[in-house]
Amino acid sequence: MIIELSEQEQLRRQSLKALRELGINPYPAARFEVNATAQEIAQNYDAEKGNYQEVAIAGRIMSRRIMGSASFFELQDSTGRIQVYIRRDDICPEGDTTLYNTVFKKLLDIGDFIGVEGFAFLTNTGELSVHCKKFTVLSKSVRPLPVVKQKDGQTFDALTDPEVRYRQRYLDLVVNPHVKEVFAQRAKIVQTMRQSRWILFVSHGVDSGNKVCPRLFPKRDDRIVRPDIPVQDSMLDAVDPGFQQFLHVVIIENMCIFSVTTLLFKPCKCF
Repeated sequence: MIIELSEQEQLRRQSLKALRELGINPYPAARFEVNATAQEIAQNYDAEKGNYQEVAIAGRIMSRRIMGSASFFELQDSTGRIQVYIRRDDICPEGDTTLYNTVFKKLLDIGDFIGVEGFAFLTNTGELSVHCKKFTVLSKSVRPLPVVKQKDGQTFDALTDPEVRYRQRYLDLVVNPHVKEVFAQRAKIVQTMRQSRWILFVSHGVDSGNKVCPRLFPKRDDRIVRPDIPVQDSMLDAVDPGFQQFLHVVIIENMCIFSVTTLLFKPCKCF
C-alpha cells in the first residue's frame, strides 16, 4: 500500500533529513532534565525577587514570530503554555549562526519538541517569558498540527470538528488544552468513587452463557430492584438486602456512567 504524503509532510521529512546531516538526531534525542513547568513559572515568578534565573523546560512549539536576529515562540508543556524569547547572539556565541539561522528558523516547525534553558523575565509589554540561552531539539513532528490561534483570551481556528476530535483524540488533546482537563477531572471522579465504601461498580455485558449481567434500577420507593431479564444472581447475593436501599450503584457501560440513587442519569459518552 502506497501512502501519499502531503506537501507539508514531505517538507518536514526533508527538514528531518537536514537535521540528521547536521548531526542532530531527534529519534531518540538525548535525555533532557527539566526543573520547572510553564504553570509553575506563571504562578510563582516574582520580578522583584528575581527567581527562576536558571530554568530548564521542554515542550512543543505551538506558534512562532520570527523577527530577524531575535524571535518569539510559544512553548506548550503538560501544564500550559509560556512565551520564549530567543536571540541569535545568545545561542550562537562562537559566531557560527547555523543553530539559529538554519535549525531554528528553517528546520523547526510547529509541533516539534525542544528543550529550553534560560531565565524568566517580563517583556516591555509585561508578558512573562523565558529568555532562551540554549535550546535542544528533542523530537521532530513529521505531521503538521492544526494552527489554533489565541489572543486576549479568545481562540481562533479551533479544532471543533467532532469527527476529527473523536477519531484522533491525541490531536484533540494537543490543540485543545481544556479537553485534557475534562479527562483529568473524570479520572479524579472515578478514583474518588472507587475509594468510597458506598459505591458498587457493576460491569454490564454478556457472559459465556448468554446471560445478561444485572442492571439495577430504582423504584419509586428508592429500593433497588432487578429488571425481568436473566441475570447472574451471585453479583447481587454479595450485597446485604438491608443495605441495598442505602447503596449507590454505578454501572459502567462503554465509558458511560450510570448512577443509581433516586434518579438515573447518564453523562455524555465522552464525559
